[in-house]
Parts: sequence; C-alpha cells; structure tokens
Amino acid sequence: MRVECYTPEMRRRWDDFVSTSANATFLHRRDYMDYHSDRFEDASLMVTDDSGHIAALLPANREGSAIVSHWGLTYGGLLLPRRHLPPVAAMQVARAIIGHYRGEGVKEIIYKPVPHIYHRYPSEIDVYAFVMAGARLESVSPSAAIALRMPRLHNESVRQAVTKALREGLTAVFSSDFTTFHRMLRECLAERHSVAPVHSEAELNMLAGRFPDNIRLVAVTDKCGEMCGGVVLYVTDRTLHTQYIATTCEGRRVGAIPLAVDFICSQKWGPDAEFVDFGTSVEPSTGELNPGLSGQKYSLGGRSVIYSKYHLNL
Repeated sequence: MRVECYTPEMRRRWDDFVSTSANATFLHRRDYMDYHSDRFEDASLMVTDDSGHIAALLPANREGSAIVSHWGLTYGGLLLPRRHLPPVAAMQVARAIIGHYRGEGVKEIIYKPVPHIYHRYPSEIDVYAFVMAGARLESVSPSAAIALRMPRLHNESVRQAVTKALREGLTAVFSSDFTTFHRMLRECLAERHSVAPVHSEAELNMLAGRFPDNIRLVAVTDKCGEMCGGVVLYVTDRTLHTQYIATTCEGRRVGAIPLAVDFICSQKWGPDAEFVDFGTSVEPSTGELNPGLSGQKYSLGGRSVIYSKYHLNL
C-alpha cells in the first residue's frame, strides 16, 4: 500500500472516488471539506494499491500531535471502494496509515467512522481494521432515525400537533430562502441554548449553492406566508440528516416541526432513501445525554443509531 498526503492536484481523483465509494457522502467531497480549510490543518490521505487503484481515502485534520478524522465533519472515517476489499487488505490500509502518521510525529488518532445508515454498501471493516491495530472505543452517542420504509412510530401528541398545524393554516414547502431561515435559527439557538449556528449565513448559502441536490430547506409558513419553522436537510443516498431545526415561538406553539417532519417523510426521495436521521442528543462539552432533546426525537418516531468515536495511541 502506498500512502500519499492529499494535495489540491488530487481533487478530481478524490471526488471521483467519493462519488462511487461504498460509504462516502457529499460531506467528503473537497468542495464541502475545504469550505472551512482556514480553520483546520488538512491531513487527509490517499492510499493506493500495487496497481495504482485507490484502496481508501481518509479525510482528516491535524491538531498538534493528534490526527482527527475529522473535527470539521459530523463523521470522517476511512472511505472504501465498492469493489472487493477483504479484511486482510483493510488491515494493510490501516497499518500503512498508522505507519505514515507515526513517521510524521503523530502521537494519537481520533477516528469517527461513517455511521452504517449512511453506507451505500455495508462497510464497517474499517472499524475492525483499526481495532485490530490497537484502537479502542472512546465514546458512543445515540442518534435517532426514522425508518422511511417502515410504519411511523411517532406518538399521539405528534399526530395531534400535525392536525393542529394544518388547522392553524401552516404549510410545509421546499424553499431556497436560507437567509430568513438562518435569522430564525440564530434567534432560536441564542434563546434556547445560548449558542450560535456552526455555519454562518454566508456559509450556509454558499454550501447550498454548491450542493443544491444535497442541501435542502423545508420551510413551514403561517397563513400570512411568514416562515415560522424549518429544517435544513443534508440529503445522501440512504439517509436524510436534519442538520438544523428551528422555529419561532409561535411556530413551536402551533406544531411547525411535527408538520415539517411529516412533510419530509411523505416525499418521494431517491430509490435508496431509507432513513431520516435527527443526529445525536448529547451535550458537546460533556458528552452527557440531553433527555429533553432525545425525547423529542423519539416522539417524532426516531429510534437509536449509534455514532462512535475511537482512540489510537501511536
């Protein structure tokens, strides 16, 4: 196995592999990864076999003596080909990556694999390979996902909220008004959590422009046509991820989010779409479960999916 540090000259080859990878999503394309390149020191790798074929990509950034895959992404992980890559070859890839980083003076690797619901094909051999190389499970965070091909498991209060929203004259539609949504999001996060969105308004508009098929906004409007709630969806082949959810105070009162989720679940997505993923419900600073947030996701019909993080000392 040959290991190369990513350079901009590799962009097209990198993106071509991502588009056909067994477990990559559009988050791994360089147009997404590089939008915040000023905040992260890129340490991504391309691994090729004896025939020159890409055996794996590793999106990663460096922080001091640590490599993280990847702090700027919800998940990084080893991106694998659809073609046959047996466990022995995956272990060779992991050993080659570890040897490369060790030679660069790296002391630890923090590894966040792609959750299985985002895989186009089963691709968890990367976890096996890194565990066999000495990685240990550091943490697990519960997400909640709705299975689109199964009966909805939302509770009666959510059904009643959807009925109330329709009675109040609310409508859920696809929208391109990310500016209005971001203003509502900022106010919502500041009021309820005293935090700001990860993406600025300019970044969200820029990314939506780069990935119009993958970043979609579902807006809920009131009977006057004003936005009172919304969901920014990251759309991948198998899974729709709710990147941001926001409402006004009035939108919360009249059931804007249950209506938005009901709208999302009723749409015709791609032929492989299986899940709506609400993301994890843990506090970023402590890793502790937020019971209220988790309960809301379960009431909407979500059920547990684990996001894991591994640690490897070199």
